[in-house]
Amino acid sequence: MSDNPRIYYYCYRHNTPRGGQKHTYRHVDILNHNGFDAVAFHPGESDFRLSWFENDTRVISEAEFFSSVCPERDFLVLPETMGMHILEFPGRKVIFNKNIFLGFQAFGLDAVPIYPYQSPEVVGVFTVSEHNRRLLQFAFPRLVVDKVDVEIDEKVFQYRSLASKKPQIVCATKNPEILLPVYHMIRSRAAAGLNCGKQFEWIFLEQQTEVETATILGDSLLFLFFSVAEGLGRMPLEAMACGCISVAFSYGPLKCMVPQHEFEYADIVGLVQFVEKVMESYPRELEQWDLRISAGREIARRYSMKNQEVTVLKAWSRIYRHETI
Repeated sequence: MSDNPRIYYYCYRHNTPRGGQKHTYRHVDILNHNGFDAVAFHPGESDFRLSWFENDTRVISEAEFFSSVCPERDFLVLPETMGMHILEFPGRKVIFNKNIFLGFQAFGLDAVPIYPYQSPEVVGVFTVSEHNRRLLQFAFPRLVVDKVDVEIDEKVFQYRSLASKKPQIVCATKNPEILLPVYHMIRSRAAAGLNCGKQFEWIFLEQQTEVETATILGDSLLFLFFSVAEGLGRMPLEAMACGCISVAFSYGPLKCMVPQHEFEYADIVGLVQFVEKVMESYPRELEQWDLRISAGREIARRYSMKNQEVTVLKAWSRIYRHETI
């Protein structure tokens, strides 16, 4: 058996499209392409692989993990949503915190004697936005938190001009407390002849594959995203890469992403009025949104596969230097 450490990434056993799951596979790919030994493993008795996006990531079974892991030598990367269960796994651990809100929710309301982040077995923490990194650093001042970028693949999420868009509104189904009032107000006003919403189709993103999502975003004029409890907010970036007029709140990690904001959080009337304004501009007055689209596309381009690779390798190089001396 090799004396070189192997890096095991824990990945949940489901094929519901989730950005965090894809981040896990991408880390394994990046590490293997750069001379590290890394694998992803899913819980459960039989073999399993994520299939909602294209990949050839190295994957092993849970049985293979337990039969091959060497706690004194290897590293294990675990998701923040495991909460206190993180400490049940053997050896040196890295917490991959993709969403600080979900991470703290995992601890519930019970008093925690020692948080996994404070355990000497936890040798690193990754997060995906500067906003989340600052909050984790504030909660655990002695912790070293590395921000690792996500990637928006322009080969998948291809740009489409506004002139090529359909009268179509696509929505993330997160935060229905805001989404459903906006949706039904626009629909009810359309039925009363108060806006031109009757010509627009609504599509809700839930179980679509990555390719299906990219196709829908490419066709859509508007993308609505009302969640604020985010690690990053991957979907608005994908929508902006595809040339959508993206609507999201200026809050948390989203604050520096969506280029313009006409409303405060939970300003339902403001949201409806903005969507109606965009609908009224279709199809002959779309040029008024060109600067917004260009700014959004440039923001999405910052999240390149190359930048992701650089930040992942930098984080792991730091851990290796500290832990293998």
